Amino acid sequence: MPDITDSFIQGRRGEQDFINYLAARQDGVHVCDVSALPSFRLKGIDIVFYRTMQPNKAIADESELERLVQEKIRYEDVQDSRCRRYTFEIKSCSVIGRTGNFFLETMSNVEKGTPGSFLYTHANYYLYYSLTEELFHYLPMPKTRQWVLVRKFPEKVTSTSMEGIVQYHTKGLVVPRRNLLEAKQLGITVQINPFSEHRECSRTSK
Repeated sequence: MPDITDSFIQGRRGEQDFINYLAARQDGVHVCDVSALPSFRLKGIDIVFYRTMQPNKAIADESELERLVQEKIRYEDVQDSRCRRYTFEIKSCSVIGRTGNFFLETMSNVEKGTPGSFLYTHANYYLYYSLTEELFHYLPMPKTRQWVLVRKFPEKVTSTSMEGIVQYHTKGLVVPRRNLLEAKQLGITVQINPFSEHRECSRTSK
C-alpha cells in the first residue's frame, strides 16, 4: 500500500531522470515540462521534446548535465517548427524489476471514477520507467493501448494511503513485460538510463 508522498517522490524522480536524459542528447533542442499545465494534463502528456534530424551521436558528460538541463528545459510548449516533436506520458514503477509486470492504469481514482492515463493519453509514447533497474520502456501509442485492450489481461486494484489511512484506489491491467517486448509489431524499445550507476551492466528482461 504505497504512501502518497512516496508515490509523488517516485513520480518526480522518474520525470527528472527522463528530462536529464533528453536534455543531454546532442540532437535535443527543447525539453518542455508541461506536466503542470491543465491543457496537457487533460491530454495525458507530461513532456514535449523537440529534436533535430541529425543523429544522436553521444550522451553528454554527466558533469555538464546541470548546465544542459538549465539551457534546454522549458515549462511551456515552444512549438518549434524546425524540429521534430515528440510527446510523452511518464509512469514510474519500483516493482517491475521484481514482478516482471507492467501495471497499466485504467482508472486513476476508483472512488471518483477518474479514467487512467493509459486509456486517455494523447502522447506519442507511454514512457514506463523502472526505478530499480533504471530502464526506460518506450510504449508507442495508441497501438500499444489497442493491442493490450483486445487481450484479456488480469485487472488489479491497488490503494494509496496517507499516514496509514487509505485515500483512494487505482485500477490497472497487469501485463507481463515479456509479452509486450515479444510483440514485435509494437516496436517497443527499452533503454537503460545513461546516467545510471548500473549502465555498464548487462540487462535481462523478464
